[in-house]
Amino acid sequence: MAAIIASLGVIIFTWLIPDSVIALDDQQRSRGMRHVIYYYSLMTAMSGVLIWYVLPEETGAKSNHANPMQKVKDTSRHLAIWLLAVILVCAYCGYKGLDNYGLYAVQVLGMSEIESAKFTSLTAYIRPIAAISAGIIADRITSKKFITICFFVLTMSYLLLSIASPDNVSTTVIYLNLIVTFIAVFAIRGVYFALIEENGFPETGTGTAVGITSVIGFTPDIFFAPMAGRILDASPGIQGHQYYFLMLTAIAVCGMVTATWLMRTKSLTANN
Repeated sequence: MAAIIASLGVIIFTWLIPDSVIALDDQQRSRGMRHVIYYYSLMTAMSGVLIWYVLPEETGAKSNHANPMQKVKDTSRHLAIWLLAVILVCAYCGYKGLDNYGLYAVQVLGMSEIESAKFTSLTAYIRPIAAISAGIIADRITSKKFITICFFVLTMSYLLLSIASPDNVSTTVIYLNLIVTFIAVFAIRGVYFALIEENGFPETGTGTAVGITSVIGFTPDIFFAPMAGRILDASPGIQGHQYYFLMLTAIAVCGMVTATWLMRTKSLTANN
């Protein structure tokens, strides 16, 4: 759905700008983006309507739940929950990092704004393939090992992109590494919540575990964009993007180390 919605957004933007991208001025660009924002707002509102009318109401007797704050306290005592939260932070930084690939394509690879939008929207179709493949592989080797491998792959690709430019590296190699990072990021996002079950958290505590890790894990929504923006603004052009990928390299290393640590941590089931 994300890929389809993104593709429709590109079509809307394309309809509202002149045939020649060179002739695109700020007013036309603003008009195109404004209608894309209207479109995404409408899709969000429609999602709310679907949830209201389509999802069934809970039926049956209400169970007597324990004090939720006590459950939060008990869950937060386990090291695994904090390691999982750090993994989510690193994985979500990688996901947020994809947002600037369109700008990279324009400023470094020489694409037009339309070509860049089409490129990033097409890569969204990698999501279902990467996620399903990740699930199959993780079932065979465990999610911990698979996520560790993915972070290692991200580290290598980000490191290459941090020193690469069309002048010293083939653009084909750059494109391949960009695609690899898309695959690895979507793969990690496809399986990271499986770590909750792998580490033995009881089914009745799954919601609490997801809640704690999500509050921490999705904080990149707050800090990542301003941080990335400052890096790119401080060093305009390709150098800023290289520093940007160097930052993502450090984040991927942190994720890899944390996932390795989690592999060495005994699950709650083992402890019991």
